[in-house]
Amino acid sequence: MDASLAEDLPDTNHILSLLKSSERQEKEVALRRMCVTCMDGSSKCGIYICAYNAIEKLKTEQMVDVYTPTVMAKLRRPQFISTIEQYEYLFQVLNDYLCAFGEYANFG
Repeated sequence: MDASLAEDLPDTNHILSLLKSSERQEKEVALRRMCVTCMDGSSKCGIYICAYNAIEKLKTEQMVDVYTPTVMAKLRRPQFISTIEQYEYLFQVLNDYLCAFGEYANFG
């Protein structure tokens, strides 16, 4: 990853913490919809949305899939995940998520 882009992507622990906080908030308030945005309307929120959808798919289907949630998000907003570095970052987020939870650690 080029150094300038690496600075733009948050540490995966930050996004995982945000995802966990969002999940907790959804349960507490019984949210059905959530609005996610960032300064440019695509770079960070695209990563969040794709990571969220991939993790939800993992929870329900017990399969890791980064491609499908990314394609589905890009159909609505083509600016989401516009670089290979962002796509690789999504894989890293999912990998870190899997490593953090023992029951999924066997998937490989």
